Parts: sequence; structure tokens; C-alpha cells
Amino acid sequence: AQSGAPVKLKVVTASYDYSLAPQGGNTYGPWNMLDGNIATAWAVSLDNPYIIDGDRIYGPYFKLSCKKLSHIVIRNGYAKSASAYINNSRVSYIYFEIQNNEDLGGFSTRLKDTPDPQRINAPQNESWNNNITEIVMVFTPAYGGGIIKGAKWSDLCITEIEFWGWK
Repeated sequence: AQSGAPVKLKVVTASYDYSLAPQGGNTYGPWNMLDGNIATAWAVSLDNPYIIDGDRIYGPYFKLSCKKLSHIVIRNGYAKSASAYINNSRVSYIYFEIQNNEDLGGFSTRLKDTPDPQRINAPQNESWNNNITEIVMVFTPAYGGGIIKGAKWSDLCITEIEFWGWK
């Protein structure tokens, strides 16, 4: 067991090649998920064929350093307004692929269809949950309705994400 309370982990790099292009003065890169601002979001067009690998969409990846991951807090969709939330696509089912120096693993969860913060606890006794170096978001649209389509746009959005653990 880890000693002390988990802390919010510093992300060194947030990368994604296919984020939505800037428009109307807004940008949609993965750093938007780390800025603490609900008026910004990461977004990708679900119509972009380059993001799909079989039945998966590989999302942003985050480089960080942590001895053990405690939990993830996520704000689903585009939370800046009720209309932005409903009009854009959201995640229903997500897999977090976890990489450390020796192992690859991960865990999946179903998200609630709400812009409110949701806490996702990470499994504590898995071999991959130690000395983590990278976390990749993976979406599976075909699996259990993994994506909730927006009323107006086919842009998949996530407003915020935080990784908590022990350094």
C-alpha cells in the first residue's frame, strides 16, 4: 500500500496528431484537457479516417512519471455550455492503456453522460500499475455504444482530465 494521499500528477507531454483544427478563435489540442478551464476542450472529428484502427480510436497520450496510479478524474464532452455538451459527441466507454518500462496493461470503464467531473479508480494490484511512463486514451465506438453522438456535430470532445497517484 502507498503511504500518504495521492497527488495530482504533472503531465510532461500531451500529444495527439489529429486534434480538430483551430476555429473561431478556439483550439482543440490535448493540453486543453489539462488547463483547468471548462471553456476549452480536446476535440477530434469522428469523420477523420486516420484516427480509426480496426474497431478502436486511439486518442491523446500523456507522458508522466508515477510510482502508482490512484485514479483519473475526467470531465466528459464539451462542458463550456449545455448546448456545446449536447451538440458534440461524448465518450461512453473508454480504455486507458498504461505503459511502464516493463509492462503494458490498462483498464476500461463506462462514463456517465454528464459534464460533471467523474472519478475513475485505477486497479491497484496489477503489474502494469507501477512506475508508469505513459497513458493513452482508447475509444471503442463499436463496443457497448462507446461514443454518444452529438446532436449537431461528430466531434468527440473531452473537457478535462487529471491523473492522480503517488510520485
